[in-house]
Amino acid sequence: MLVHDVLDFAASAAGTTDALIFGARRWSFRELADQVARLSTGLSDLVEPGDRVVVLSENCPQFVLALSAVPRAGGS
Repeated sequence: MLVHDVLDFAASAAGTTDALIFGARRWSFRELADQVARLSTGLSDLVEPGDRVVVLSENCPQFVLALSAVPRAGGS
């Protein structure tokens, strides 16, 4: 099971429950899974299966999105 599989399961089981809170902004599991799916679709044009991807980021919500979207797009 991959990270994005866990997120997809959580989105179906507890869709409206808060998954990520950053400052005043909150994302439900369903919102987070949707944004991960959208990001991974964009990344799939750039990432070949098995490519290594590095994410250089400060502590921010986009890091959480990338953490799930990269494997979903085929990268590692």
